[in-house]
Amino acid sequence: MMSPPLCVVWLFLTPPLSDAPPIEREDLFVQKLRQCCVLFDFISDPLSDLKYKEVKRAGLNEMVEYITHNSEVVTECIYPEAVIMFSVNVFRTLPPSSNPTGAEFDPEEDEPTLEAAWPHLQVLPVC
Repeated sequence: MMSPPLCVVWLFLTPPLSDAPPIEREDLFVQKLRQCCVLFDFISDPLSDLKYKEVKRAGLNEMVEYITHNSEVVTECIYPEAVIMFSVNVFRTLPPSSNPTGAEFDPEEDEPTLEAAWPHLQVLPVC
């Protein structure tokens, strides 16, 4: 599988699924899934590409809403695209945890350290 793009030049707002003619919704849904495969750098510059991060967040929320309120949305064409989108966004290497004292993490005492991209990914488990 190819590495996901880190460039956001082609990320743009797409029409709402609810406004698209029924015959075009599947293709539009796939287009939204593909746009959500773009990854962002939340570590070195969290404030970069805010416009494009918002486009991705809005697209994810719209797809969750659409799937929630419509039946038979995940078709044979959409399923593999959705798997790719989940894979790109969820399965990636996390940076090493930063523990200034060097002690081991105690889940009962210590607060977990969330990956910098977590706020952007929190919508995914809802899907």
